[in-house]
Amino acid sequence: MKEDNSMSNLLKWFENDDLFFRECREGQRWQEYVGRYLNTKGVKVHVEELSFRGNPNVSRYSDDEASRWSLARKKMKIARKEYVNTKDILVLPSAVLEVKSRNLSFTGPKDFPFDTVFIDTVSGYEQKKPKPRLYISVSRKTGCIIATSGVNSGKWSKRKIYDKVRNIWEINYECAIENWLHIDDYIPAMKRYQEVLAK
Repeated sequence: MKEDNSMSNLLKWFENDDLFFRECREGQRWQEYVGRYLNTKGVKVHVEELSFRGNPNVSRYSDDEASRWSLARKKMKIARKEYVNTKDILVLPSAVLEVKSRNLSFTGPKDFPFDTVFIDTVSGYEQKKPKPRLYISVSRKTGCIIATSGVNSGKWSKRKIYDKVRNIWEINYECAIENWLHIDDYIPAMKRYQEVLAK
């Protein structure tokens, strides 16, 4: 795939509100799925709601490309900043979990179809405060949930990839599959965390 950093290509992504918010809503659905699963295992969680301040449809802006670019960039920058700064799931009271859903079929780390698992975009990760304690990957096809601890961040690698959904290039953090476990293996630690802070 040939890299394209042209203004027109970036403009298409910034203007694509439908895609941006559809991806956000899909992410929210799987965050709620993971939250419900953890609740059934006795872990008390809070799942952040998806919300943004007013975001008008940029397709209604002037046809003047410079003006449209400026307005679209400003609007989407605000929306993305708000989205990046949300916490997917809180293991109460304050441990942050990051959830990514994948359109892949797997039932655990052993049959995950790749050697590495997507963590986050580098730009997205750098903006998150505090950093998530746990990174979760959930299969949209099987519902399986795997996770890796944030303490493994020193083992992550970077990879530049072409995002076929958004039609842009991104630099992502990835973590080798050998550092991932089924979510059930982290349940005892979550419960101990809550028990200690409840005393």
